[in-house]
Amino acid sequence: MAAPEPGSNPSTQQLGEHILPTCSTFEATGAEADSNGLFSPSLDTQLNIWSLAIFQGLEGGHAIIRLACCSGLLLALRISCSILPVKKRGVKGIAEDELVMTFADVIDHFSISSVGTLSEIYCAPTSHLLGLIMRTIEDAFDGGRFLSSLQSSLSSNAKFKIHIPLDSPISESIKSVSNSTSIAYIGSISKLCARTVSLFVDHRPNAALPLISEAYEKLNSITAHVVTDWFPTALSGATGQSLLSPDAREVTTAIWATLKTLLFSVIMITEAGLSALVYIPSSSAVLPRNSTLAVIVLQTLSHLSFVIAQFGGAGHGAFDELKRLFYLALDVLGSDVAESNEYARRLCDVKSGLDPPLAHPFIKRKKLLRFQQSNNLFLCLTN
Repeated sequence: MAAPEPGSNPSTQQLGEHILPTCSTFEATGAEADSNGLFSPSLDTQLNIWSLAIFQGLEGGHAIIRLACCSGLLLALRISCSILPVKKRGVKGIAEDELVMTFADVIDHFSISSVGTLSEIYCAPTSHLLGLIMRTIEDAFDGGRFLSSLQSSLSSNAKFKIHIPLDSPISESIKSVSNSTSIAYIGSISKLCARTVSLFVDHRPNAALPLISEAYEKLNSITAHVVTDWFPTALSGATGQSLLSPDAREVTTAIWATLKTLLFSVIMITEAGLSALVYIPSSSAVLPRNSTLAVIVLQTLSHLSFVIAQFGGAGHGAFDELKRLFYLALDVLGSDVAESNEYARRLCDVKSGLDPPLAHPFIKRKKLLRFQQSNNLFLCLTN
């Protein structure tokens, strides 16, 4: 049976009639596929082509139907991958990414009032779902390394202090990130992650905290890589568009769009966890770990201080979502006096190690955010 036509709305039965016989064929002929001749496609290539054909057939279908079919396809691929060499088992990654994005579409499809329906959807193993979502987010932002070629791509000319050729490595890198399917769906994926984190904390707090801490550490790592690659460049000290060549402005616009997208994802995901933690009874055994999560969130925001500055900082001038997360993290941290004092000491002792001029815009923005953190933390502890 041929793969469903692109744009069609196949039924689950039709997809099953296609998937199961095809998987059986792949399993039966897998060992033979690699010996069909020099110009014959390998089994992993055939699986890739087949999977993409299935996904094209699912386009335009109902979110729930696509979710069911993607789940079945992923299961089928995992069975088929068992006969592949270890290095060629990455073919199921396509199905995993598609599953996360389809799941995100399902969440968008149902209103927040559909509590019963959403609860049924989340019967899937929450820990595995959270890990899969975080892997997708990490891949979407290239693990925070999408600016790794920025410094080497910068140059200057007679007219402009900063020039970035459109064929430079950073141009290709940021274009690859911006045009990826994961980034196109990152709003829905982040919403799915936030909902997963919230439900995980609500229903299984003891199991949730270590895994959510791990997820937040991953976000912290992503933002740490970003700031490490951003700070040494001339762009971090640029104070106006007049310093940039037209090509540099085009690339820089794409960079800032990606940085702001990262900030919004961080805010959505981390706020969900901290908000859910507030409702855990004070007698709960997980309470001492709440402050640890708050510290990770504040560190992550600190890494993105140069992006936050574009929105007026994290204090009273910030947009509502950022302001809510900022003060919520400080409140959660303030409930643990020992951890609060330790974090305040670290804020005062932090040194960049690079001895930049204090007037450097990047340093000024970072110092402002630290001041806002320490000042509000002092008020929390005083109250």
